Amino acid sequence: MKIAEVTEVMAFYTAVMRGEIQEEVLISVAGEKEIVGKAATVKDRLEAAKQLAKRYGADRAEGANYEILAKIFVANTEGLIGNEQRNMQELENQAIRAV
Repeated sequence: MKIAEVTEVMAFYTAVMRGEIQEEVLISVAGEKEIVGKAATVKDRLEAAKQLAKRYGADRAEGANYEILAKIFVANTEGLIGNEQRNMQELENQAIRAV
């Protein structure tokens, strides 16, 4: 068994955060079962962003709230639309006002 290198782990977290990773899920359509790709949820993307923030030390920066930083990080990636993007924009505005 080969252990993942740091760059491989960082690349994986980055791909999840950007919504590039899809997991296979089984769905049933008209009685037929089918495996389809499902993009990472915002929750999964946020968790990946938090893990990246930890590895860059953003969670230890003086006065930093890495949860808000991670949400901004996710919001600035492609794929968020509608209410999700408006919610992320509000979080970014809150973070800016807090500074």
